[in-house]
Amino acid sequence: MRHLAFPFALLFSFSLSADPPKVEKRVDRKDRKHYRKAQEYFFFEEYDRAVPLLRKLVEQYPSNATIYYEMGVCMYYSPTEKTRSLPWFEKALTIAGDKADEELLYYSATAYQMMNRFDDAIRCYTGMKKYADSPEMLKSIDRLIETCENGKKFMSKPVNVRVENLGDNVNSAYPDYAPVFTGDEKLLLFTSKRKGSTGGNIADDGYYFEDVYMSKNVGESGGWSNAGKLDTTYRMLRKGPFRFLFSKAENVSEINTHDHDGSIAIAPDGKKLYIFRYSDMWQAALGDGEKWSRPKRLHESIDGKSSHEPSLCISPDGKSLYFVSDRPKGLGGKDIYRCEKMGEDTWGTPMNLGPAVNTPYDEESPYISADGSTLYFSSEGHNSMGGFDVFKSVNENGLWTKPENLGYPINNGGDDIFYVPGKNTDYGYYASMQNNTLGDLDIYAVEYLRETHRLWVRILENTGNKPVDNAKVWFTNLQNGRKNLLGISTDGEALLNFEPGATYSIVVERDGYSPAKSEISFPAGPGLDNCYQEIRFSQTKNGASLTGQEIVLFSLLFDVDKEIGEKPVGERATARVLFLEGLDKKNPRPGLQVNKVAEVYTDPVNDPAANSMVFNTIYFEFEKSELNEESRVELNRAAEYMKNNPALRFEVLGYTDNKGSESFNQELSQKRSAAAVQYLISKGISAERLRAVPKGKSDPVNGNDNEENRRKNRRVEIRVLKQ
Repeated sequence: MRHLAFPFALLFSFSLSADPPKVEKRVDRKDRKHYRKAQEYFFFEEYDRAVPLLRKLVEQYPSNATIYYEMGVCMYYSPTEKTRSLPWFEKALTIAGDKADEELLYYSATAYQMMNRFDDAIRCYTGMKKYADSPEMLKSIDRLIETCENGKKFMSKPVNVRVENLGDNVNSAYPDYAPVFTGDEKLLLFTSKRKGSTGGNIADDGYYFEDVYMSKNVGESGGWSNAGKLDTTYRMLRKGPFRFLFSKAENVSEINTHDHDGSIAIAPDGKKLYIFRYSDMWQAALGDGEKWSRPKRLHESIDGKSSHEPSLCISPDGKSLYFVSDRPKGLGGKDIYRCEKMGEDTWGTPMNLGPAVNTPYDEESPYISADGSTLYFSSEGHNSMGGFDVFKSVNENGLWTKPENLGYPINNGGDDIFYVPGKNTDYGYYASMQNNTLGDLDIYAVEYLRETHRLWVRILENTGNKPVDNAKVWFTNLQNGRKNLLGISTDGEALLNFEPGATYSIVVERDGYSPAKSEISFPAGPGLDNCYQEIRFSQTKNGASLTGQEIVLFSLLFDVDKEIGEKPVGERATARVLFLEGLDKKNPRPGLQVNKVAEVYTDPVNDPAANSMVFNTIYFEFEKSELNEESRVELNRAAEYMKNNPALRFEVLGYTDNKGSESFNQELSQKRSAAAVQYLISKGISAERLRAVPKGKSDPVNGNDNEENRRKNRRVEIRVLKQ
């Protein structure tokens, strides 16, 4: 993949290179030489050399919009700082006001969109319209606004996935992308523009030439060694469904040259690697000793003489090849083509996949699923959120279905590309430009979460509510055999995702106690969202052994008996629950007693589970009180909860960091809490149920000693008021 520029810039009549906005103040005579040198570097796009000069000028001329704009452009085109460009553009916008020109508006809009701040991006794109001097430019601006509207829709309905950065043992501060795998998923190869590339050459765009890197899977459940040498000591980066084990980084020397070398695909048998070099596609064979042969150019039927073919994939049966090309007579810039295998290393005439898949914009990175029925690819067209988004299309009776956007948070306002599904469709890998990137494109893992629900578990002593953290609690899904050992916090709390309609066995163990066993069946159907369970250890004795562990199941949004769920909120009712008595060590005997009656709260205020209901914190930009798209998603969730619990009242607490005066921060926290309250009111929540509480810079969550902690303090929290 080459450097991904924003797709519509070339359609605009204005220059997007080096001319600063026209809203600048003159610099003092003594600083003009310094300023002219910075301008020289900026004009010739030597941004890394311009940055230190511009930083000094920013300190001397804090009201000069031009300098802030130029700093933003330098960050935007930096190999490692692109996601940090927005604050500079925002400052330039503030100073320029309604005099902001088309270039400042354009760069600000793209930076906003990249950070998923779609309303701000739309405002800037709309402001550009007054500078449009052709129908084509207006059409391009409207398309950019359309992608932002798409982003707002997808963020309002996020898909049930977990997206995780593979971390700095695979990724770097430079672009890392194009992950490809052998069929057994034991070897990952990917492309990087990181420092230390073969030859150390730097391209015109400021990035190092591409090289191929590899990482070996050494984890029990899909971990990855560090990109590089595979003979050093591995270390655990983190725990969880994705485990990453790493060694010292090193590129694949037998593949890489002093030119661009990028990984594209691996044949299903893992014996052939396809790479990009000299704007063409090449292939290398895996020989003895796991060394790759010298690459050779692919057949000319695929590798056009005057066209650009940056990516391809091979079907699982090895009989079909899908590739991207900008050859003439396509439907747009780059399209996806397919050709059939004719013989050893020879392929038939390529056929365009047609308008069902290809658009007037660019398509990229095709990948065919293991069963050969689903095509994953990236596109700047269709209903993209901005830049490239990942889509999938299914082949039904020889025809491709309308592509489906994989949704947020897989896709974002930046580039999301090179998607590769895992052995099954429960997970995958791809490259993305996200808020937590290490600097540019990073490789991420995505896990598709089942429609499960949360069981909150508290483990306590029988008296005094003292938490127990030295017990073992095993939950086993009896339908699929999946076993979970709960990780218990020092507060005696644990969390389990359960599947409605499934039956789980529970085994509780603690030194000095007999193990307790039971089963819980979670009914299927709507209304079962969050359940609460307490596990208590009594001190009763049976002979010389301790017995009597008691398991009591409470429910936050679901009750065991159907009639309990129909009680009005605020009433107390009884329900049939299970008590599990321990097994005597000397005379093991099941002690399960069913249908004892215990109190269950249908009032969320008095229900212990309701008191643990946590709304995610809402964060704000520095000195800002405007809600962003992610904040609205969380407030929508809060509003839904409030509608389902009409008897509850809430306080909305606004906070700031420690920058600025006491009065300023108090006023800012008031604006933040008020913004959240007004949004909730707009969603149908009565103002009488909401109370805005400005807290200023009090109660910092992590101190204010660095920018990351200050960012976490710029927040709003929502709490349930005690009745």
